[in-house]
Formats: sequence, structure tokens, C-alpha cells
Amino acid sequence: YNINKPIVIRQGISIIADMRATAPYGYTATTGKLDFSGLPINSWAITISGSDIVDQKRITGVQLEGFLLTGVQTVNGLKVGQDINHDVTELYVKEFAVYNFKDALSTTYLYGATFSAFRAQSCVNGLLLGSQTNQVHFDRCAAVTISDKALTLTNCEGVQFTSPNISNLTKSDGPPITQYQSQ
Repeated sequence: YNINKPIVIRQGISIIADMRATAPYGYTATTGKLDFSGLPINSWAITISGSDIVDQKRITGVQLEGFLLTGVQTVNGLKVGQDINHDVTELYVKEFAVYNFKDALSTTYLYGATFSAFRAQSCVNGLLLGSQTNQVHFDRCAAVTISDKALTLTNCEGVQFTSPNISNLTKSDGPPITQYQSQ
């Protein structure tokens, strides 16, 4: 599908592709493909952020499964969280690939999430885990063929990686994996 507007998720919802990938670490020919290459520069393909509803600012229980997002390197992929008043918890992303974006994944104020078989490929930046990304598990995830930052952790606690694949990096100067004030 060609998507011409960003998708914003502000409440708990499950979006599961009918023909999702079954191979670990990525996508197959039958994966649900969403093409965001027509979005404006610096926009985000999918944003998951707390609700604007009064007294309900936390978003809980979002599940995304079995999609391949494609874009261009002037558009961003998946953004989770916004600020302390629009945080996200209980997020589950499975068999999900983000291909050819500027930033593949950016998180802030994310408390408790599982990314299983999540792949960031051919993007400028891979996994940008920012302020208050806590208790997040990445299982069989990959950041491959990234041209700048493959993995950046800033002010994160309790982030766990099981069988990660960070490879085929083309960055010429500086470390592809950076950590600031994280445990």
C-alpha cells in the first residue's frame, strides 16, 4: 500500500498484517508492505504517542506485527513516545522491518516494550533509544547497512538485547554504537 499521510496511534490497538513474515530477522515476499516514500521531508511514517484525551495521557497496549515499512532517507520510520505527559507502555512490535528511512526507530518515554524480529535496514540511523526508554527487550533484532548511527542509547535503563545483529555498517568516522547516561 502507498501511504500518503503519516499514521498517528493515540490509543491501544493491534495492527497485524494478514500475510506477515515468518522468517526471523526480517521480511519475506508475503509481508504486508507499506510505502511511505511520498511523505514530506522529516515527517514520521508511524508515531505512537499518548492520547490527548483529558485524564488519559498514557498509551497502553499497542501491537504492530508483520509489516515492512519502506521510505526514503528524508523521511523517518517509527517514533514512539513524545514527552513525560504522552508516554507509552506495553508496546509489542513483532516481525517488523523498516527499510530506507532517515531514522528507523526513535523512542522517548517508553516504559516496558518488546521488539521481536525488528529489522532496521538501509537507513541513515538505526535504533535511537532516547530519554526514559526503560525496560525494553529487543529479541532477534537487527540494525544492518546503516550509514551513520546503528544504535544510540541516551538516558536508558534496563534495555536488553537477545541475539542482536548489527552489521554491514558504512560509517567512516566515530563509533556506530554509542551510549550516554544509560545503564
